[in-house]
Amino acid sequence: MAKNSGSAATGAAFKTGPSQNVPREVQASFLLWLTAVAAGVVETIVRVIDDTRGTDSPGLRVRVA
Repeated sequence: MAKNSGSAATGAAFKTGPSQNVPREVQASFLLWLTAVAAGVVETIVRVIDDTRGTDSPGLRVRVA
C-alpha cells in the first residue's frame, strides 16, 4: 500500500498524542476512568472463570491485589 493514498484529511484525523485543547486534568481523569473500567472488566473475567471452577471468593482476592 502506498504511503500517501490520496486522502489529505486522513493524516490529520489519526494523529496520536493529546489534543492541545483538552486540559491535563481532564486527560488524567479520563485515563483514571479507563483504568477503573479495565480493572472492573478484569475482575469480572476472573470472577466468571473462578465461578466456573467452583473456587471461593475470587472477587475479594482481586480487590486486595
